[in-house]
Amino acid sequence: MLKNRRIMYFCQISVLISLLGGCSVKTPHLEHEQIVTVPDLTPEEIPVEEQTQDIIEEPIDNPIEKPIEKPIEKPIEKPVEIPLEKPIEKKDEKPEVNRFIVGNPNDVLVLVNRERFLPRDYKPDLASFPSGYAINDKQKLKPEVVEAFVSMVDALKEETGLGMFATSTYRTYEYQENLFNRYVSNRGYDEAVRISALPGSSEHQTGLTLDVETIAGNMFNFGLTEQSKWVDHNAHRFGFIVRYEAQFESITGYKAEPWHLRFIGDHSSAVYESKRPFEEYYFSIGLK
Repeated sequence: MLKNRRIMYFCQISVLISLLGGCSVKTPHLEHEQIVTVPDLTPEEIPVEEQTQDIIEEPIDNPIEKPIEKPIEKPIEKPVEIPLEKPIEKKDEKPEVNRFIVGNPNDVLVLVNRERFLPRDYKPDLASFPSGYAINDKQKLKPEVVEAFVSMVDALKEETGLGMFATSTYRTYEYQENLFNRYVSNRGYDEAVRISALPGSSEHQTGLTLDVETIAGNMFNFGLTEQSKWVDHNAHRFGFIVRYEAQFESITGYKAEPWHLRFIGDHSSAVYESKRPFEEYYFSIGLK
């Protein structure tokens, strides 16, 4: 029965091939028919079509977006307003309207001090010193003062063999103003008024006053010299006085200045003999 089925299958296949391809199929004798068998394949031997594995690109993770930190807003700092420093108030010179302005600036006895001022624009007639009597040719005083100083220096030379020179003679108001301001800057106001005159109150502006110094020294050490000793006892012979002495500072308002000579002419001997400051002599004879 099995044999008949095979024959029937074979015939059906032959007919089907002839119909499709027009090809004759040679039928072999059945008794010699060879049975073609398909070898059983194990699952491992069954060819498997290799599947192309698509590379799945995994999406790149987006970086974690950190929230943008908003900068901490500091409150706007207002600039600290430093209060302007109030200028140091110094005891400056009194307004000129409150000053006593002398009415006799050309008088040989004119009294000029801290309370008594010369007119700002006052300028006397002046003369230069002969060569060898002043430290330079810029020194000038009233003619009669120059003549008296030359006589005194000649007498000093003749009596002691020593010499001295005129220095720091006439000063303008403006010169004294600059000088006083320098002292204030360097030493302070209180000390400045002890050693320097306010502009307008300097005897140097009268043309009757000078400072003196020796050949080898300067006026600030004049009090230590032999010339200073001679001047203390002889200057009045030539119309001069040592204007500011240590014992009279409370009256004159100035520290001792042995180098500062003031010409008062014929009145010098009376002041010298009184042993008192010029201020007292001035008012004692009724002058104002």
